[in-house]
Amino acid sequence: MDTVAAPHRRLGSIDGLRAIAALAVVAFHLTWRSPTLRGGRGASVTGHLDTGVEVFFVLSGFLIFLPFARALHASDPLPRTLPYALRRVTRVWPGYLVALFLALLFGLAEVSGWSGFAKHSTLTYLYFEDRGGRPFPVAWTLVVEVSFYLMVPLLARLLPVVRSRLVEASLVLVGAGVFFQNLVAHDLHTPPAVRVLPPALLSLGLGMTLAAVAASAHEPGAIAGRVLAVARRPAVPLTAAAVAFIAMVVLVPAGTDMVDRPSDRFAKELLQAVVAVGI
Repeated sequence: MDTVAAPHRRLGSIDGLRAIAALAVVAFHLTWRSPTLRGGRGASVTGHLDTGVEVFFVLSGFLIFLPFARALHASDPLPRTLPYALRRVTRVWPGYLVALFLALLFGLAEVSGWSGFAKHSTLTYLYFEDRGGRPFPVAWTLVVEVSFYLMVPLLARLLPVVRSRLVEASLVLVGAGVFFQNLVAHDLHTPPAVRVLPPALLSLGLGMTLAAVAASAHEPGAIAGRVLAVARRPAVPLTAAAVAFIAMVVLVPAGTDMVDRPSDRFAKELLQAVVAVGI
């Protein structure tokens, strides 16, 4: 865990992983917007490169929760809410609002009146049955991210009672994510609020678990110790990620072909989470 040795240094490996995940998502969207690519031999592989989204969620869970996990583990004050909120706002909204304006200008998105504009500009449109227009496709991930940004400081204020069990508490969130992934996969008519953050807790919770492990690296518990032992042998998680991706390519239909098969949707989410945490 390099973050323990250099807690305030941005890891080049994380930035590189973000770049790879972004390219993977771009390749996925190019595949399913091009009839030629969609019918090509490589579509069974590129049709699963939306796994990059889960990589982003694992990274977000890790990076956002890490300062809170460190504070909780050391019994220090939690990060201040206002600076935290300002960093999140300035990181997300300026770029998003510019992208939204350009998407509206070039017909890549639509909003229905001022109420629709309010839903989309505040990144809350997924919480409504009437979304107030047609968003540009990748915006949904930001709705999930912003919901997570709001959850973390609130959750962290409840966690001091289990500060010695942060890894286990994070794994509870992973379990909740698995439950909601299964629920949403088998019932496409769940309430909007259930479809936004709860299923994403699978990958976000895995990132939080890694953050809790990193925070306790100097005094690891049983689970954290095992995770650190695996982390010291990177070939192990990378092999697990490779096996999970190959299994996804072989066993799960790529792209939108799986829409009528709940078991495939659920299996894909689980395998994507394994890939994301493995790499």
